[in-house]
Amino acid sequence: PPVPGGFTAAASGPTSIAWSWTDGVDEQGYRVKRATDNSIALSTGPNVATWAQTGLSANTSQQMYVEAYNPVGTSSSAAITRFTQAAVPTGTIIQTISSDTVTVQWGVNGNRGGTVFEVSRATENGFAVPVLGTTTAVSFEFAGLIPNTSHYFKARAKNDDGLFSVYDSSVSTTTATEITAPAAPTGLTTLPLDGRVNLSW
Repeated sequence: PPVPGGFTAAASGPTSIAWSWTDGVDEQGYRVKRATDNSIALSTGPNVATWAQTGLSANTSQQMYVEAYNPVGTSSSAAITRFTQAAVPTGTIIQTISSDTVTVQWGVNGNRGGTVFEVSRATENGFAVPVLGTTTAVSFEFAGLIPNTSHYFKARAKNDDGLFSVYDSSVSTTTATEITAPAAPTGLTTLPLDGRVNLSW
């Protein structure tokens, strides 16, 4: 049979990928195979051109190709790689606060190690002009903030195909009031009195 054309795929969730190809002619059926070991992930009859692969983990890759077959032989597409979507971070909280820093923390929610998280900071809840930070850790510190100012934060994850999840719920806090050292005393004077010395300033 002819080589299956238009083989493509798109992440449809943190645990699934939708694969598709152009249905050809003269096939007895199709097999979607793993490129890593040529094992069969799906075997189907003729006139089928889609497959929803499920049961995967967040932000993990699948490398597949599709093969058309009949009693005469087989024809295969080129292999492609797609990643599942990253899962939405969960439980975003304010971890630490000072007068000029805030550290935000979240849960990975099943995302594999190395997943990139993007954290947005803004001084209003609409995040019209956000400041962004990225990390592969589960916390991020924003520094250089203004004391006694309200700040809002939210986090999302990015898969290795560059697709972002939605944001977790936003959290907010106010930086602490800056505490400065007192000024040095001035005008120190001494006054001897009855064998003692009185100090004043």
